[in-house]
Amino acid sequence: MIQLFINQDKKDSHRFTVRDKQGQILFLIQGNWGREGDLVNLFSLDASLLLQAKQVNMSPFFKFDLFYKQKKLGAFRKHPGFFGLRDAFFTVQPYDWIIRGDFEKLDFTAFEKEQEIFKVSKLLKYGNALYSLKVKREEDIQLASLLAILLDHYSRKKQGNSAYQEVNEGQYNLGFLNYKIHSKLFLNLDKEKLIIKK
Repeated sequence: MIQLFINQDKKDSHRFTVRDKQGQILFLIQGNWGREGDLVNLFSLDASLLLQAKQVNMSPFFKFDLFYKQKKLGAFRKHPGFFGLRDAFFTVQPYDWIIRGDFEKLDFTAFEKEQEIFKVSKLLKYGNALYSLKVKREEDIQLASLLAILLDHYSRKKQGNSAYQEVNEGQYNLGFLNYKIHSKLFLNLDKEKLIIKK
């Protein structure tokens, strides 16, 4: 499994960096969610838009359309389980991915025909979100990273407080305190006009 970490920006809770286990930034994630038409974007380090999730409905069982370089890729949905919201699950089409997990601990695993695709767990670092992401195939890293952020928001929305773990600098010393570099990268993104064609 490929180990990655997703770190929430200290000043803006809707901005994240995706890093490898050496602490090198691979991708940037930025966007808004919670309203119809909202967008969550994954960028390369040169500010090229790679992946985009567009919210298409307002419902406890949401749907996001997924786009790769402005072309529709598929859809990400939340579905009720046998007990409704308590055991809800997620799907990613057309890949036949099913994502299940612990809504209290924010620990999820994605499967494709019973084969594990990725695992994501949420931790805390100095009060900010830190996600541990393990991905089986390199080609799934971008999509798994984007979904990890959406899984967190929409699992917590109806679940109340979550019991994720606080970690310290000794456990995950990946250079996340270098906010000058972090902020500069997002400043470049702010200058881009990100428009998706309907």
